[in-house]
Amino acid sequence: MTSADGVVRLPHLQNLIKRDKDAYKEEFLMQYRHFQSNLEIFRLKPSAESKHFAELVMFLSHVSVKYPEEMTTFPRLLTDLLEQHYSALNPTIRQTLVNALILLRNRNQVEPVTLLPLFFKLFRCSDKELRKMVFSHIVQDIKRLNKKHKNQAVNRQLQNFMFEMLEDKHAKAAKKSLDVMIELYKKQIWNDAKTVNVISTACLSKDTKLMVTGINFFLGAYDAVEGEDSDDEGTGSVAMKEIIGAKKTKARQNRMKRELSKEKKKQRRKSTDPNTNFAAIDVLNDPQGFAEKMFGKLKSTTEKFEVRLTMMSLISRLINRHKLFLLNFYPYLQKYMQPHQLHVTQILAFFAQACHDLIPPKELQPMVKSIADNFISERCPAEVISVGINTVREICARAPLVMDDTLLQDLAQYKTFKNKSVVMASRGLINLFREINPVLLTRKDRGRQEGEAKTLEYGKVAVPEGVDGIELLQDEMMHDGDAYSDDEQDEEGEEEEDDESMEGWEEVSEDEQVDLDTIDFENLKADNEAPDSDDEDDDEDDEEEEENDDVCCVVCCVVGSLR
Repeated sequence: MTSADGVVRLPHLQNLIKRDKDAYKEEFLMQYRHFQSNLEIFRLKPSAESKHFAELVMFLSHVSVKYPEEMTTFPRLLTDLLEQHYSALNPTIRQTLVNALILLRNRNQVEPVTLLPLFFKLFRCSDKELRKMVFSHIVQDIKRLNKKHKNQAVNRQLQNFMFEMLEDKHAKAAKKSLDVMIELYKKQIWNDAKTVNVISTACLSKDTKLMVTGINFFLGAYDAVEGEDSDDEGTGSVAMKEIIGAKKTKARQNRMKRELSKEKKKQRRKSTDPNTNFAAIDVLNDPQGFAEKMFGKLKSTTEKFEVRLTMMSLISRLINRHKLFLLNFYPYLQKYMQPHQLHVTQILAFFAQACHDLIPPKELQPMVKSIADNFISERCPAEVISVGINTVREICARAPLVMDDTLLQDLAQYKTFKNKSVVMASRGLINLFREINPVLLTRKDRGRQEGEAKTLEYGKVAVPEGVDGIELLQDEMMHDGDAYSDDEQDEEGEEEEDDESMEGWEEVSEDEQVDLDTIDFENLKADNEAPDSDDEDDDEDDEEEEENDDVCCVVCCVVGSLR
């Protein structure tokens, strides 16, 4: 247990304590007192590097589970040391203390409400590896807390502290706290409206990185919310690949069955989950106010054009998703609608996305005419014309009343343009108005119409008169009825054919039945085969043939009945 110079080997003592804790309790207490004295010395100069102190910390954290009564104050000593001197500590000592606290937390010797707020403060350290390790532990620990059921009490306390961290002056700490919330949302752990609304405050932050992270969350949350834990899926997929590509043995087949059963249970849990998943942008408390604040920040910002594009994208999606009224947003986009503008196709897409049927048509008509003047003319290249017509078509699909008959008939003339993409764009616009408002088209462009054309009015809501899709059920029922009637007709036809096939047979009573033994078949055969040689005896031969024919018919009937 001791080396040649009398120093105790801590790894060896740790192994002995795990085997027999009562026999080595005195040695443990001696090392604990030694740690307390070293701790007082270390506090005098926390920036110094002490290898022996780090070994004592790891030794005590491993064996503390064996002596819970004596080690009740040990976690508190480590957390106080980190909280007071985390910025001045030596990187090696600081990482050792964090590893020791993680080990104690995994053994439930430290409460999460006590440890996790301290770890959030460690995001302020300029140690990338430490921030990465702390980030991973926070996510896994909160996931473990909510594995069986939602631990609302702990979640509420952690969320309140984490929301305060978003307003931290240290940019890296705020950014990491935001990353933790986004990761927990993606893993379906913190997917409530409170978390989403706090993340939305990051979109209005003065820090560019924090703002872009929050905006990208709302722009990309639709795909992320649908997936479950990526770690679990990765483990299952790797195991399945290993089994499928290997030789078929009984052990591997059993393993395949276990993996398939796990996958089925996972899908069953996902389908029966009472917590419905919503897109993050749908659970905002005040989307109108949030969009107005974002637009105000957009007008006053001096960020790069790529950052402003992300802000435009979020505002247009908010307007489209919640049908908001932000009328100043459309003239703001109009100044960027030029063919030579960088990323002009994205700006046109944002403008089309921000249109809906509740916007007054007079507010959108100047922008539509501007697009037609700048993009749709004979002096523009074919690619620019097709982009302009497609943009107008998307705008009219969302707000049909912005189009007048003069502009529509002018755009419809491009169906005979020499470029194929322009022709397809023009025909797509014509087909759209054939469905929504064919009155604006010329007579030759309207095509065949079924019924009267419906007139469009601003603010009019189409109320369904029945159940959508009920005609499909009726068609299915009619199809089944036709099939049933066809079967009946087939059965009747078969019965008629059987009756027709029996018409050539004659029924014979029991009295008229003939005994087959009394009939001379050879004479009958000879008489039938004999040629007619005498013309004088034609009458007699005819009478005999008639008698023979009658006998043959009777014989055939009897034979048929016997068969």
